[in-house]
Amino acid sequence: MIEGLANRYSGFRVIFTVVMLFLIISGLAVGFAPDQAVRADGLAGFALSFDGHDDMVNLGSTVGLFPDDGWVYTKTVSLWVKPEGTADCSVINGIPRIEPAQCDNIFGDFARWWGISRGPTQIWVWMACFDPANPSTYPPSSPIRLIQFGYTLDEWMHIALVHGNGFLSAYKNGYWVGSVNCIGTAQPPAQPILLFGGMIKADSQNQNHSFWGFQGQIDEVRIYSTALSQQQIQETMMNELTGSESGLVAYYKMSNGIGLTVTDNSGRGKDGQLMDGTNIVPGNGIPPLWVISGAFDNIPPTPIPSPMNTNTFTPSPSPQPPTATPLPTQLFSPTASLPPVTNTPLPTATATLTRTTRPTFTASPSPIPPTMTQTRTETPTRTGTSTFTLAPETPTSTIPPTRTPRPTFTSSVTPVGTNTRVYTPTRVLSTQTDLTPTRTIDPNMNNFIFLPLVRK
Repeated sequence: MIEGLANRYSGFRVIFTVVMLFLIISGLAVGFAPDQAVRADGLAGFALSFDGHDDMVNLGSTVGLFPDDGWVYTKTVSLWVKPEGTADCSVINGIPRIEPAQCDNIFGDFARWWGISRGPTQIWVWMACFDPANPSTYPPSSPIRLIQFGYTLDEWMHIALVHGNGFLSAYKNGYWVGSVNCIGTAQPPAQPILLFGGMIKADSQNQNHSFWGFQGQIDEVRIYSTALSQQQIQETMMNELTGSESGLVAYYKMSNGIGLTVTDNSGRGKDGQLMDGTNIVPGNGIPPLWVISGAFDNIPPTPIPSPMNTNTFTPSPSPQPPTATPLPTQLFSPTASLPPVTNTPLPTATATLTRTTRPTFTASPSPIPPTMTQTRTETPTRTGTSTFTLAPETPTSTIPPTRTPRPTFTSSVTPVGTNTRVYTPTRVLSTQTDLTPTRTIDPNMNNFIFLPLVRK
């Protein structure tokens, strides 16, 4: 009996072992491991590949993406990018325009006021900036501030645009590259839209160059309504987010792997649409391609300190793309071991209006009297019989049609009645009849009484 029980137990053990092996193999086959549920073969899952000719992703209006208008002063955009091929910039009147608003769009708004762009040998983090205290910086005259740094073809790198506390800063692979003064992001009256991977521009404004398309791959696009620190960038750049991070307003980790929609993995519903050309630039029938991402596969190299240029441009009026007159300022990036430079914004002076008491002027006779309402006040000397002491003459005045210049009175001794002064104007009222108005001083009143007009 004991031998039978032992054999039965051994049989159960064999069956249990076979079942467990089956479950483990099945789980691996269907991606049972939690970390592999939404991933492709790369550590970062999928990415989008853009052909540089007619591909782009439309994220909708800028104001619709952010929760409020605070984005104008504070925001962060970070992404992984792998440049491929060559950059394409505008050629106007036979001259290449090597500037951020005239070259390939990696991320930015239309019409071009801020974003991340690629030139032939440089990446720009840039922005058209305005100062609320300085009306001369309002659109369309807002100066463009930029930070630029080099890149290597076919190499993944992480880029972060951080705007806050009056500064625009750029980070490459988690390390600070530079900062420039920028209080607010200038915007034209029309509401721009956000795109990444490319941007369309009309032929009439761009002379046979209608597309600023990025050639390469983009992954892990993250948009915040807050200004991230270098530590926050470094802590999150090599990992996917949960979607619930503070300040996160949109997150595109390219989890779809198929289709013409890129899902907003923050859960806020700000999905993007893959586009293959527009009515200005017809598509070639192939939208941006879903590919396996290599964003997290290798730790990015530590940057070597090198000279870095920042420039200021003045854009042309919207909706034209900003044009530029560079004013170079040489800066240097810090060593890799040093923490980022903390920039303290310069205090903004607030003008205090001082009211100056308006002076009181005493008018003196002049050829042209001031425009005012004059009140004649006469104070007669009243006697017991209520008579006025007046000079016994009746001044005659020449009254012009207007009050300028002040009339000159000519006195003549022509007494008319008791306490009566008659004014004879020289104005001819008509060619046939001359009407002479008279006015009489009432001895019992301090005003003139106008009598009806009498004919001469």
